[in-house]
Amino acid sequence: MKRTKLNFIIDAVAFIGFVVMTTTGVLMRYLLPPGSGHYTTIWGLDRHEWGGIHFWIAVVFFTILALHLVLHWRWIVSVVTGKPHEGSGLRAGLGIVGIATVTLLSIAPLF
Repeated sequence: MKRTKLNFIIDAVAFIGFVVMTTTGVLMRYLLPPGSGHYTTIWGLDRHEWGGIHFWIAVVFFTILALHLVLHWRWIVSVVTGKPHEGSGLRAGLGIVGIATVTLLSIAPLF
């Protein structure tokens, strides 16, 4: 399998894991709040069972992200140890804006 295809598959699985983990987290936070116990269920699962699913999705997500970092290790090292080039300030600025945007989007459901 080509490295590009492998990276795409790993990134797609990581994105799906992120979406599912976020969904189960929001589900437990707002639809099955603490204290709902065994009285409130969604698809026959109570808060604690959804918590178990959320935990194992987080473990898989963490593993996929670790694999992602391993596959991109040479790039990470070259960015950290590399010398700044013309236009690298723009890339760094866009990266910071991107991280801020993702952070704000991820906490938006809380408001």
